[in-house]
Amino acid sequence: MEYVKIVDFCKNTENSREEVDAMIEKLGVSRIKIGNAYAITKRAAARIDHEINLPEELQQETFNAKFLHDANNKRYVFAQIEGVEGKQAVLIPRRFAGKLRNKNFKVERIEDNTGVSYRHEDFLRYK
Repeated sequence: MEYVKIVDFCKNTENSREEVDAMIEKLGVSRIKIGNAYAITKRAAARIDHEINLPEELQQETFNAKFLHDANNKRYVFAQIEGVEGKQAVLIPRRFAGKLRNKNFKVERIEDNTGVSYRHEDFLRYK
């Protein structure tokens, strides 16, 4: 796995350290200590850069969710979402199929013309 020092990431993206640290906390990204500096994975850096540059109205709402049970379709699980009544189907990345049992995770709310749906926060919506 490749890492990027947070200081270098701030210089390259021209974002302030405070802004980047706030986004790291919001997204729950783990930091790795390399020497005297902290680093994050390149994947996390891309996600942070994407989230910081999103206009306010396009940022997704995130909620805490608790796994209830698997769905018949491997791409979904049923979860209890904080602040939402009943169990909800949540779209998950393929790599998480069968690995979320007894876990808590974050989900994003997606609202479109067909209604409201939820997906795991790590679901890749950009490359």
